[in-house]
Amino acid sequence: MTGALRKQETFVRLEQEISRSFRNNEPLALIMFDIDHFKYVNDRYGHLVGDLVLKNLVSHCQSILRDIDLLGRVGGEEFLVILPNTNEAMAIEIAERLRVYVSQQTLAVVQNVPIKITISNGITIFNPNNEIDLIHSILADKYYKQADLAMYEAKTAGRNRSEEH
Repeated sequence: MTGALRKQETFVRLEQEISRSFRNNEPLALIMFDIDHFKYVNDRYGHLVGDLVLKNLVSHCQSILRDIDLLGRVGGEEFLVILPNTNEAMAIEIAERLRVYVSQQTLAVVQNVPIKITISNGITIFNPNNEIDLIHSILADKYYKQADLAMYEAKTAGRNRSEEH
């Protein structure tokens, strides 16, 4: 519906990128983001407008990500960005660029009222030098959970921000 990868495909691709990270000895960054107060959009404007916001959010995010980056929808309003060949400094820069860019966009208009949102980002870095090349699905789950934890830290710290774990 949104143009983002579905959750299952996102995890398949994450495992592939972990494999590639080991082969190339390059870091891999994950950014988990969630729309702040998205329930308010759905409750106030309805689910059709909420769906439009999600579609436009994905489109805007994809417009500033690299061709090699992957964007998957992993929950109702939760998304995972997979950034191959990306170190910590680059990941923080990309997360902040996404956060600021999204906050500046109008994602829908209802009765001449522009709908804008903010996102909270959680960042984690997979470094193949710090892991044993074992079962990639286990590593994918581990780093997904780290990004998710960092995202919740961003939400707890006030939303519309990026945190790293």
